[in-house]
Amino acid sequence: MRLRSKLQNQSGSVLATVLLVLVILLAVFLSAMTYALSRYGHHAGNQNLLIASHLSEAGIPHAINQLSREGIGFDSSTYEAPNGGDIATEVHPWGPYLLVISRGTLGSKSVTTSAVIGSVPSDLFRAAVTLCEENSPLTVAGHTRVVGDINTGHLGVVRGRFRGEGIPEESFHTGVSREFSRLDVPEIDTVILNSYYDNLKDRRRSVQSRLSGSVLLGPEDTQYFENVSSTKIENNLDIKGLSASRFDQISSLFARGSIEITGNSRISGTIELVSDRHIDLRDSATVDGAILWAEDSIVICDYARFSGIAISPGKIIIRDEASLAYPALVLADLPESSQDEESGLQISSRGLLEAVCIVRHDPDIAESRERLLYLDTACIFTGFLISAGQCDIRGRVAGSIVTEQFHYDFPPTTYVNWLKGVHVNRQWLDYLPTLPITATSDSSARYGIVRQDRVQ
Repeated sequence: MRLRSKLQNQSGSVLATVLLVLVILLAVFLSAMTYALSRYGHHAGNQNLLIASHLSEAGIPHAINQLSREGIGFDSSTYEAPNGGDIATEVHPWGPYLLVISRGTLGSKSVTTSAVIGSVPSDLFRAAVTLCEENSPLTVAGHTRVVGDINTGHLGVVRGRFRGEGIPEESFHTGVSREFSRLDVPEIDTVILNSYYDNLKDRRRSVQSRLSGSVLLGPEDTQYFENVSSTKIENNLDIKGLSASRFDQISSLFARGSIEITGNSRISGTIELVSDRHIDLRDSATVDGAILWAEDSIVICDYARFSGIAISPGKIIIRDEASLAYPALVLADLPESSQDEESGLQISSRGLLEAVCIVRHDPDIAESRERLLYLDTACIFTGFLISAGQCDIRGRVAGSIVTEQFHYDFPPTTYVNWLKGVHVNRQWLDYLPTLPITATSDSSARYGIVRQDRVQ
C-alpha cells in the first residue's frame, strides 16, 4: 500500500511538472507569436507608409504632365496606382504659381505632399542684362562691369562719361552683345493670378472663425493654423513667438488692420496672411513658403528671414539686415490707377538676398513705367530682377536683370537707360530659378517645381 501510494504521488508530481512545462511553453509560444504578429504589423504599417509616401510624391509629376498636355486647370482627380493604393491630387492657384496637393493612401496610411509649380525661364534669363526699350541705347558709365551676355534694342550698348568720370574701358563687358528689333519683359499669367485673387475673396467670404478687436497670437495659438482653414480678425493682428506650419491644405488669416510678425515667430507651408493695410515682418521672425499679401505695403526688416511669396499692389521694402532665401518671390503687383510715387520694390538690406523680384503692371500704359525696382548700393543680390517699368540698380547682382527701362537718378537729372557703377555677373548664378507661371502661347512651355514639402 505504501509503495502504491508512493508511486501515485510520484506520477502526480510528474504530471504536474509536465503540465507546468506545457503551460510555460504555451506562454512562450503565445508571447513569441504576439511579438511576431506585432513586428509584422509594424513592418507592414511601415511598408504601407513608405509606399503611401511614394504615391503622394508620384502625384506631383503626374499633375505636371497633365498641365503640359491639357493646359492650366484647377481640377481635383483621384486614381488607383497600378500596384495598389490611391493617389488624389488638387491643383490651386497660389499667388502667381500653381499649388499641387497630392495625397497617397495605402491601407490605413496616408501621406500628403505639396508642391509649388512655376515656369522654367526662357533663354532671356541666360543673359546678364536685358533692356527691352528701343528708344535709347544702354549707356554704361563709371565702374560698371558686366559678366555675361547683354540683350538690347537695335541701338545697342554705348559707353558714356558721367559728370567728369572717365569712360569705361573696352573690357567692362565679358560676353556677347545682342541687338533685337523687339524684346518684351516676360508677363505673369493673369489667368493664374486673377484666379488666385478670386479664390482669396471666396475664402474671405466663407471664414470659419471670427475674432473681434485686435488679436495677439502667441506660442500656444497654433489652432488657428492647424485646425481651422480660415479666420478673420476685425482689427490688427500681432503674431509673436508663434511657430505654425501646414502643408495639407490652405489656411488663411485675414486682418482688416495691419499684421505684425515679430519675435522668433516661424510661419511655414500653405498659409496666407492677408492685411487690408500693411504687414511688417521684423525682429528674427521667419516666413517660409507662406504668402504675405498687403493692400498698402509689406516691410521686411531687422533680422527677419523670408523665403515665401510677398505680394502688394502698393510698395514692398526690404531693409536693415533682413534676408531673402530662394525660392522667395517678391512681387509688386501694381494697379493701373496707382499714383503713389513710392510704389514698387525698394531693396536696401545688407543681409543675404537670394530671390526672384518682380515689378508688374500693364505694359501698354506709359505712366506705369514710373513704377520702380530699386536696388541700393550696399546690396549683393542673387537671382532675377524683373521690371516692366523702371529699374534703378546700384548694387551687385549675381544673376540676371530684365527691365523695360533703366533709370539712374542723380538730382536734378534722371539718366534714362544708364548703368553706373553696377556689377552684374551671370556666371555667379549656378542654377536657373523657376519663375511664376508666365503668359505664353508656346505649346512646349515647361513647368518646374519651385519647392516641395511632405507631411504624414
